[in-house]
Amino acid sequence: MFKHTKRRTYLKVAGVILLLIIIFGSGATLYIRNWYTTALSAVSASGDVVIVKIEPGSSPSDIAQLLVSKNLIRSAKAFETYVRGSGDAAKLKAGTFELSPIMSTQEVVSVLVGGIEASTLYTIGPGQRVDQIRKKLISSGFSEADVDASLNPANYSDISVMSTMEPGASLEGYIFPETFRIDPSSTPEQIIRRAIEELDKLMTPELLQKLQQKGISPFDAITMASIIEKEVPSPEDRKKVAQVFYLRLENGISLGADATYLYAAAVFGGEPFPTNDSIYNTRINVGLPPGPISNFSSTALQAVTEPADTSYLFYVTGDDGVNYFTFTQAEHESAVAKYCTITCAPGYIAEE
Repeated sequence: MFKHTKRRTYLKVAGVILLLIIIFGSGATLYIRNWYTTALSAVSASGDVVIVKIEPGSSPSDIAQLLVSKNLIRSAKAFETYVRGSGDAAKLKAGTFELSPIMSTQEVVSVLVGGIEASTLYTIGPGQRVDQIRKKLISSGFSEADVDASLNPANYSDISVMSTMEPGASLEGYIFPETFRIDPSSTPEQIIRRAIEELDKLMTPELLQKLQQKGISPFDAITMASIIEKEVPSPEDRKKVAQVFYLRLENGISLGADATYLYAAAVFGGEPFPTNDSIYNTRINVGLPPGPISNFSSTALQAVTEPADTSYLFYVTGDDGVNYFTFTQAEHESAVAKYCTITCAPGYIAEE
């Protein structure tokens, strides 16, 4: 009787112990599961993008510690556990990435495994000279040597539009204004190439045919478009200015574009006045200058191919920024006296 009682007591204690083990085991498992789920969740519901550079040869542990230091993941251990369990540990890539504290660990890993490197928008604006584009590229972090090498026209001889360039000409006018998405591996040459390719797309067979019908070469059209870009911003006024230029060229009258002597002064030196002694200065020289004076937007080139159906021979931009078109010298002088008392006054230096 005593033995049976002792045995029942033993079994009862063992059962209690087993039950406690099961309860505590389940609790521990639940706790670990909850911890793991939380540890993989986003650090924050909001936050700015953080640029993270993963060096070649970095281990999952190295990457995890870096991400923790940037406050991009909650737990290095959870990160390592996840990438090993998912089979992604060997797939993590080196590079520069855009990450955010609003991303879960799974999303962070997806970016690192996919090799989706950080990218930024790079803009080449209209009306920019080559020297201005060069300066911006260098200030953006590219080396001076790489930038200068990228501005060699010979690098882009495979692009059709380059065949329109006059021998010995620079890339002036050919670096089309556009906004590009670049990443840390992008080079100045890739940026310049993409800009020239954009101009190439614009120079369609239909456009080239229109230029041929007007008796103007593609290079001269690009040159005229660059002047129009700097002279007037309005698309409609650009078409009128193009017609003025065509009539002046036909009649052997100088174009009289202030933008050309400003270009001459900025690039070749001398005073930014109409008397600047440069072949680029169309205030004192008849015909188009030797080449473009800047890049240009599509509306400037469209003006060259589709000028307004007018017979104006003069125009002046008034102090109010409005362009006034006239037919005769007397009308032009009257418009200048009436609308351009400040910017047309002797000694006034227009801003480049």
